Amino acid sequence: MTRRAGLWALICLFASCDASIARAELAATLKVTADPVQPAHVPILLTLTIRNAGTEPISYWRGSAGGYPDASSFTAAISYAGRTRTVLADRLSNSNGQFASGAGRMRALKPGESASFPAALRPLPPGTYSIYVAGEPQGRVENGRFGDIWFPATWSQPLRVEIRYDEKLAAGRDADLIARVRKGDPFAQHVAARFPRPQVQKALEQDLSGDDIVAAEGAMDALWPDYNPSTDAAPLIAKAIRSHLKPINDGHDEWLLQVLLRMSGRFRAPEVQAAVKELAAARPEGRVHRYAQSTLLNFPTPTATKTPDRSDDLVEELLINTLVKSKDPKTRAHAYESLAAYPNSQRAIDTVMAGISDDDPSVRTAAEKAWKTMKAARPNPTQQP
Repeated sequence: MTRRAGLWALICLFASCDASIARAELAATLKVTADPVQPAHVPILLTLTIRNAGTEPISYWRGSAGGYPDASSFTAAISYAGRTRTVLADRLSNSNGQFASGAGRMRALKPGESASFPAALRPLPPGTYSIYVAGEPQGRVENGRFGDIWFPATWSQPLRVEIRYDEKLAAGRDADLIARVRKGDPFAQHVAARFPRPQVQKALEQDLSGDDIVAAEGAMDALWPDYNPSTDAAPLIAKAIRSHLKPINDGHDEWLLQVLLRMSGRFRAPEVQAAVKELAAARPEGRVHRYAQSTLLNFPTPTATKTPDRSDDLVEELLINTLVKSKDPKTRAHAYESLAAYPNSQRAIDTVMAGISDDDPSVRTAAEKAWKTMKAARPNPTQQP
């Protein structure tokens, strides 16, 4: 079996295709380049270049933040240099899942045009390897078979790469990756997330609490690409929230804080809840304040044998203080609506009743609605508005 036939069999193994695809009229070439020497224990970084070698346009889906093709449709066949037997076949990667989100568009390459994009391959043990890359065809599928093809199958020439133990080279790779994450490079964020390294992780954790918002957002995306941190991340998230209590003039930290609050809402850790309370108090108005309020109201409650008494809850205290201090009608209205969850608290009742006389009609409406909810939860209320 020739090398190309073997690669074609590899494509069909992953893509569940049939040999009739090989007769597609479209044509494209694939070139793979990389640094000839790469450090061990570090992902191998490749650059793939596709060129339209046919007479008709070819198209591919671009759905990543970087706007490049999905590298997972390309498979690397790895053998020891000078040998033909494949010792590993593995899909490449360059995305943290954006391609599956449905957002994106098709891009067409006219005859003679080319496009280059990055891809990562898992770390390999020290040695010298030949890496062949095969790209799956893309198109419309009907009944498990391609009814139409808009991107043909591709094969690369062998790429020779030496993997060696080299701490200096590995440290340089880490430093470059950190710098690119800080600039918001989506591929660097993907590599940092998919192939975590201690020095990179340490730098990202520091960036998350730093003053550079772009670097902090990049660190967040690299540390938790799916925004679903494990429970041991609670101290880090609490620290990050506390480091961004003070608002910045241009408001560019709102997205960062919104995601941090969304992630913190799944923790029962007191330190996280305390940090969210501090944020809400530090920003008494605006969207960040409302995000923090909503997060406090939706923190998971610990399992108990009876319903806990919430009359002295920190959330209630925060809402009442907000009603007194806030100049924003939307904030006041939201706080009144939230106080409806405290029908057994006399402080909450008194505050809601006072809100029925608010100067703003939307706030009065919210307070009246809250009072009706509280009254329904109290069969024998002692007070009426």
